[in-house]
Amino acid sequence: MSERKTIAVVIGHITNEYHGVQLDGIISQAKQLGYNVAVFSPFYIRDELTPHQFGEENILNLMNFDKLEGVLYFDSSIWAWEEKKRIFDFLKKNAGGKVVCINANDPNGFYNVVLQENQDFAVLVDHMIEVHGLKKIYCLAGPEKDRVSQIRLDGYVESMKRHGLEVRDDYIFYGDFWENAAKALANDIADGKVEMPEAIVCENDCMAINLCNTLIERKIRVPEDIVVAGFDSSIDSYENVPSITSYQRSQRAVGAESVCALHKLITGEDAEQIFKTDGELITGESCGCGKSMDLVKECGYRIRERKKQTELFNSCIMIEELTASKNINECLGNILRNIYLLNGTKQFALCLNENWNRFSENDDEYIIEGYAENMSERAYFDWNDSWVSDKKFKSADMFPPEMLEENEPVCCYFTPLHFSDRCFGYAVIKYLTNSLTNGVVYDMWIKNVNTALEFMRVKERMEIINDRIYISSLRDALTGIYNRLGYKKYAREVFETAKSEHKQMLLIVADMDGLKHINDSYGHSEGDEAITVIAQALQSCSGNSEKCARTGGDEFAVVGCYDYHDKSPDYYRQRIHGYLSRYNESSKKEYEVDVSIGCFCDYVDGYESVDKCYEIADKRMYSDKVERKKNRIN
Repeated sequence: MSERKTIAVVIGHITNEYHGVQLDGIISQAKQLGYNVAVFSPFYIRDELTPHQFGEENILNLMNFDKLEGVLYFDSSIWAWEEKKRIFDFLKKNAGGKVVCINANDPNGFYNVVLQENQDFAVLVDHMIEVHGLKKIYCLAGPEKDRVSQIRLDGYVESMKRHGLEVRDDYIFYGDFWENAAKALANDIADGKVEMPEAIVCENDCMAINLCNTLIERKIRVPEDIVVAGFDSSIDSYENVPSITSYQRSQRAVGAESVCALHKLITGEDAEQIFKTDGELITGESCGCGKSMDLVKECGYRIRERKKQTELFNSCIMIEELTASKNINECLGNILRNIYLLNGTKQFALCLNENWNRFSENDDEYIIEGYAENMSERAYFDWNDSWVSDKKFKSADMFPPEMLEENEPVCCYFTPLHFSDRCFGYAVIKYLTNSLTNGVVYDMWIKNVNTALEFMRVKERMEIINDRIYISSLRDALTGIYNRLGYKKYAREVFETAKSEHKQMLLIVADMDGLKHINDSYGHSEGDEAITVIAQALQSCSGNSEKCARTGGDEFAVVGCYDYHDKSPDYYRQRIHGYLSRYNESSKKEYEVDVSIGCFCDYVDGYESVDKCYEIADKRMYSDKVERKKNRIN
């Protein structure tokens, strides 16, 4: 195993392209410094801690801080405030202080790489004033107490004052970096609740897109009536109609700087916490300038590839193939067959907890928090090979052995495998490039895997339950030995075995003597006890090759297949009657428990069915019963 040092990245919503570009910078810089990178990512983080969310978050418990040099935490990728706090508390407790946050609103005492975005946002406002001659400019900010929101708002204020324009409180609106506030502002403008501005600059593209589209839905033209601009320059902003004018920073540089800060923290150097990145204004149709053709060419390929992958996934029958699998191994094989949907995958490993699908009478007995000490690498893929197996490794190692390379640093993405809060294990994926090729597709793909694992678990559980039900249907409730149905099933099997292997078959037919008398005179509970004693007596004479059955109320059978040359039918009679004699002597009951016996012990080559053998033994039993009755009378 490689001794190369590893840093962790904690990030939510890796489907977000904005974070994907930062990750690319992180991974490139980390590799230059000789670090492996382990990206731990829950997909869905909401304010309310649901069982599903708990299952997502559990991936953080896989982090072995004894094997990690430090942690990069994307605070801005986690939108739920309560979740932010839980992660900060988790890192404070376990990470030993070697944590660097990226643009955190409240870094909770950790190093925090803060971008000087005030000047960048001012460029956006400058464009509205200097190029378009606009003066009545609103700002749709993020949360009022958010650090990033305030820094960008400072840029708005600086530009307005520099150009001699009044900064009014009623020109500033606080939002959520999401769609709700943007849609609300657009509707308030359309309804006349807010005075119509000349332009609105938004602190991110998500708000700008939703603001722009809602204005258009409400018959307000963009840019003719209101100019709209965003910040971050995401692919979604290029694809929108109209395309959004936005400011593009070097997100790769952000990621690279955060790694450098963490490296200095690890090595004991002073780390810079505030820095500025290069960037540029990207014009779009939302301000009237039109799309940047250079940018269209640059992004066109990525947009087409993303669309192609998404369409390919939507047209596949992956979930049908997985859930139609006969067993877990076939399901794992089908998972590997569907790796083709994840364009750019270099390696993939599906790692399950030891006993992840263990059946228990109480279905609440499963892993919720953390992972099993031993993991099974059940499915593996790379360019040269793929296999389904049960290779073991320690969860403390985090990386499956095949994922580590001696020659160069690696980057692996760790994502949770779970259903609700039930932890199955985790998946590890390595791409040909640094970042996720299409995080949205991987998100949908891994959901299918989780659903299939749960389906296989439940299917296996139902098969076990059905087997138990079937087995119980073959057993006599009173004595625990086979019932009539069980006898018929086992007797047919023994008969066929004896015939095919040219062995003798033993068939004992026993009928209890005096059950009616016991029931009538001493009660049915005593009758049940006597029946149980008969079953025990038959079992006492039976070896591993024989099975006992209660074929009726007071009727019993023993059937087996063996070489019986040295054991005559008298041998079994003596053992059964001997057991009952000892019982009668010790029980001191007012009645005796006894049984009439008929035996068949012979080769079955000349017999059509086991029923013929039973008829012979049954006739001998009745002869025995008649004889025993005669002796009792005499």
